Amino acid sequence: MKQLILYSITYILSFNVLLTFAKSNETVDTVATAKPRVKVCGDIRVTLLELKRGFHAPTLSSCEISLGSVIYAPMHFLVNTSATTAIQFPNLREIHGYMLLGYSSMHSFSSMFPRLSIIHGKDLYHGYSLIVMDNVFLEDFGLTSLINIRQGNVIIARNARLCYAESLRWNDIMEAKKTQVISRQNRDNCAFCPTCPSACWSPTQCQQRCSPNCQGNCLSETVCCPEQCVGGCHYSNITVTSSLICNACRNMRIYATGLCVEKCADNMLKAGGSLCITHQECKSFFLGTGFILDEINECVLSCPPGFTRMPRSRCIRCISSPANNYCHGACKERHIRSIGDFRSLKYCSRVHTLNIYNIETVDA
Repeated sequence: MKQLILYSITYILSFNVLLTFAKSNETVDTVATAKPRVKVCGDIRVTLLELKRGFHAPTLSSCEISLGSVIYAPMHFLVNTSATTAIQFPNLREIHGYMLLGYSSMHSFSSMFPRLSIIHGKDLYHGYSLIVMDNVFLEDFGLTSLINIRQGNVIIARNARLCYAESLRWNDIMEAKKTQVISRQNRDNCAFCPTCPSACWSPTQCQQRCSPNCQGNCLSETVCCPEQCVGGCHYSNITVTSSLICNACRNMRIYATGLCVEKCADNMLKAGGSLCITHQECKSFFLGTGFILDEINECVLSCPPGFTRMPRSRCIRCISSPANNYCHGACKERHIRSIGDFRSLKYCSRVHTLNIYNIETVDA
């Protein structure tokens, strides 16, 4: 009888130890799922040119994934600042290219990009995935949901009032550890995170910290996201039985179901190198439009240079030759100044003139 009691006590103690360990580094879901049927857009550009043309913010405000880059550079001294500061992208969680925030009168980007969690850096701006420059009134970043930059460098410069540029744990955000974070000519006489234990985005917004076991991919310091998630995760709703939803998938996401997978099925198209969609879905994929490149099994926002638009939302490759002026000039002359510029050759079968300049490689 005494032996039975001892076994029972040992079992209970062992169970409690395991439970405590699990709670301290809890991963709730084993199958990784992101939000299905997200609103997808291409580049988001808020520049002087777009504003002069009549930028229509509501069209892009519903966008959740940008398969291009985000450029917010309104040249505040030449436009109505009240109109540009009112622009918001409250649902945007994921940027596939780079993000440039410059020449604005914003004090913080907290209301403009409240949910932005990941910048993939698949397209870089001269080697940079995040550029924050020449924002004369900027006092803090406000990008409090940003948890992951997958590749590319970061530069923060000439923001005269900006505090806390150097108070962040950038190593926790940068996935590629050999990348650089350059900070110069910002305000340097700020209090160091007055209300946070270590790192902060602003005086009242602490930087989220993950347990080392989560490898920078967590909901909170005690809850890890599923392994196939990237850029953190969130609860689908506020109920007790709520499941974790990836902010983005590490490899590919099936558009209709949100399931994270290693690769797309053979009968599906790829969009942006991260989403798997059907041929029918492609026709309205980018906020109502989309085109199919059968030759390379992709869905795109518009037919790229070197392709001709055809009926039924299809793009057919133009065969580059002198007779058609190298696809009507699309592939006639190309200038390569950075590694990223080589992407401009992706759809060209033949180029008349290719100029390659001194290229400084970026280890990302």
